[in-house]
Amino acid sequence: VLHRIQADFSERPLQEIELVMLRKLLQGSEIRVLFLDPRSDLISRLAIEEGQPRDGMLADLATSLGICHRLYNMLKKSKMPPNARLHVRVYNEVPYFAYHRDGDEVIVGFYFSSALGSTSGAFEVIDPETRRLFEGHFAAAFARAAETFIVEISPNGTIEFNYSLYDELRAFLTKELGERTQALLNGEQ
Repeated sequence: VLHRIQADFSERPLQEIELVMLRKLLQGSEIRVLFLDPRSDLISRLAIEEGQPRDGMLADLATSLGICHRLYNMLKKSKMPPNARLHVRVYNEVPYFAYHRDGDEVIVGFYFSSALGSTSGAFEVIDPETRRLFEGHFAAAFARAAETFIVEISPNGTIEFNYSLYDELRAFLTKELGERTQALLNGEQ
C-alpha cells in the first residue's frame, strides 16, 4: 500500500508519503496500515495472479518498509498530539481488496486476477451497511495482526519501532533482492 501511494504521489507534484502521513498525524489522525509479510508463501502466488515478477512484489514491499523507517525517524523528532495514532502491522493473509477510509468516505479497490492491484478499479462505497461490511473485514484482519507491528504510536503516545522485525525483513529482502535492497529502503528507485 505505502509504495503504491508513494508512486501515485510521485506522478504528481506531491510530497513523499511519509511527510503526508506525518502531517496527518500532527493533525491528530489515526492511520492503520496492513503490511503484507514479504516472507509469506503468498508472495509467489500473488505475484503470479497479478502478472508481475516475484522480485517486483518484494521490491514494492522493500520500498514500503523503507517508508515505515523514514516515518519513524520523523515521528521521534515531532511532538504528537494526544489523539494521534499510527499502527503499521504485518499480516499474512490474502488481501482480497484495498480498503481506504477517510471519515465517512470509503474507497475499495479489488485485486483482479492477471492485473496489478494498483491498476484495478477503485470504487466509492456509498451504502452505510456495505461500508460497515468492508470496515468489519479490515478490522478483523487488523486484529489478527495485532501482535506484529513495524511502527506504532500507541494510545499512551509512545512511538515505537520494531527494530527486530525490521532487521529480519531487511535481511530476508536482501537475500532475495541483493544489493538493490538498500536503495529501495532508502527510497532511491
